[in-house]
Amino acid sequence: MKTPVILISGFLGAGKTTLLVRLLQAARDAGMKPAVLMNEAGAISIDGPVAQSGGAIEVMNVLGGCICCTLKGDLHVALLEIARDLRPDVLFIETTGIADPVEVLDTCTALDLLDKLDTRGLISVLDVEHGIEALRINDLARRQLELAQIVVLNKMDMADPAWFPHLQARVREVAPGAETVNTVQCNLDATETLKKLLALPAPRTGDAAVDELLHEAHGHHHDHGFLALSYRVALAPTKEALLAALRALPANVIRAKGFVRLKGDARLYICQLAGGHAQAHVFPLEGFDPEPTLVVIGRELDRASVELALKSLSPVAV
Repeated sequence: MKTPVILISGFLGAGKTTLLVRLLQAARDAGMKPAVLMNEAGAISIDGPVAQSGGAIEVMNVLGGCICCTLKGDLHVALLEIARDLRPDVLFIETTGIADPVEVLDTCTALDLLDKLDTRGLISVLDVEHGIEALRINDLARRQLELAQIVVLNKMDMADPAWFPHLQARVREVAPGAETVNTVQCNLDATETLKKLLALPAPRTGDAAVDELLHEAHGHHHDHGFLALSYRVALAPTKEALLAALRALPANVIRAKGFVRLKGDARLYICQLAGGHAQAHVFPLEGFDPEPTLVVIGRELDRASVELALKSLSPVAV
């Protein structure tokens, strides 16, 4: 029996992992055994433990870049291993925010995987606060919507009524056949969404539209201009100091995330910077004790400027 595959895409900081956690819970509630394949920029996995925090599931990571030409072989090997050894009832693939979903779709439909995987729905998350700008200046953000059957317009609490209709129109232009769902923190009917995704016919590489996108994807060098810097960090003096350090990161930092501990506090915190908003909260996974780490992602990053902003955390490059 083939394993159905659901692909989750979206630009950096849009809310993909939050959506993944909700869909995983819906799968477990339905009595399914899910597995997750995650691709993260950077040498350290941050989102994998977040996905596991909702319960016992199999999570496999492909680290160090985007799943395109550079990691495509790793993805293929991971897919074969999951299909052969884990045999889940459903496989969720969450790509990094700088990955091209067309390449992932291409790998999932490789000849030696056709009898093992059944690629189903493709759902993409868009941060409405920065969506217009992302679609205007970033080709990847556009490509992450083009094949989506469902587009989650997330962070509606940040939406400006004056320009939101323009974003809706742009999404309809880029993904004319997609269903759109408006959410805050990707809070949607996960059970119904999972049913829809599993029932949808997936884009196939034999389709003219997909072939055209694949041709475009192979026609460039995947040099997206993004860099991911990974750091081990010391104890943060306070939560406020941690948030201040994140906010002090250079303007070309698009996303930062990590696990951090505070002086005088035994609890583990997960922190992030997305869309200029910094936050940190206690991480709920018991027995998980990673070294405090941060991953910083952006365009044309200057390592010295990043490390200056994080000076209070004594960053050490990994």
